[in-house]
Amino acid sequence: MSSRKDRLREIEAEIEKTQARLHNLFEERKRLCLAESKEEYPCRCVELNGDIGVFDMSEQEELGRKPLGLGFVCETLSASKFCPVCQGTGKPKE
Repeated sequence: MSSRKDRLREIEAEIEKTQARLHNLFEERKRLCLAESKEEYPCRCVELNGDIGVFDMSEQEELGRKPLGLGFVCETLSASKFCPVCQGTGKPKE
């Protein structure tokens, strides 16, 4: 009986370590994807919605922001629809 409880504790500890590792991998992936997106949309008007206080689509629309990706609104980039440099595309017009 005791060895079974010990084994359950070992398994629980391993699960916790695995979940922590998985969380770290998801966070790293999110950072890398954001960096990649910022390279794809280099205009100075491009911002991460969460950084400018935009957490839903209605706020994004009210602020005249155009989404530049899919996913949670606060975790995606957006560009100003009124930007004279990119006209809301996130890519400067030349």
